[in-house]
Amino acid sequence: EVWRYDGASVAIWRLLEGRYVKAKSSAALPPVSGSVATKFLEESRALRSAEWVRRVQQWARDQK
Repeated sequence: EVWRYDGASVAIWRLLEGRYVKAKSSAALPPVSGSVATKFLEESRALRSAEWVRRVQQWARDQK
């Protein structure tokens, strides 16, 4: 699995049958989609580290 940021959004790619194909979500972290990863990345630039970590932790708890 490869996560790629092109300056605007995160794309998640999985290796299937020798080729990478774009995936809707992570195989390693199934609740994480490209749009969620993009949101976290953008927030990490705008928020203080402690606040960003709290938001990510709360999001993770809400996924259960």
